[in-house]
Amino acid sequence: MYCPVDGTTLVQASRHDVDIDFCPDCRGVWLDRGELGEVVDREEHVAGLPVVDAQFIRVALNAEAEDLRSTVAVHTAALDALDTDAEAREHASVARARALDAAAAIERALDRLENGSYGTCVACREPIPAARLEAIPSTAHCIRCVASTGIMR
Repeated sequence: MYCPVDGTTLVQASRHDVDIDFCPDCRGVWLDRGELGEVVDREEHVAGLPVVDAQFIRVALNAEAEDLRSTVAVHTAALDALDTDAEAREHASVARARALDAAAAIERALDRLENGSYGTCVACREPIPAARLEAIPSTAHCIRCVASTGIMR
């Protein structure tokens, strides 16, 4: 199915057996008759986010995790193929480690989304601004804690 606004292929996500169609570009949401009521009845909010936003974040994080798994596979294959080139092996090893770290951060973000703590800084327990979450959906820290502790995410 395609977005009636911009023609992008809609992404379908399921939450408690309710299918939600949304456009990853314009963020438009399309529900069949009665689905909105079912969604609201089953899960009003996740960590203070409207259900559709939480589902959008969940799908986006899963898509990013899938991309990272592909990156890890590419760098793992490169490491297997590069027997003697130490510099190329080091480059592939560092890139693979970064992808694994990013994938782990995404898994932790998905856990926070499920347990209701997504969007709250794990260090100070203050809300993380929406702009930061939009820029780095897997972030676990607010800007103040990143600045004061040097934490990268």
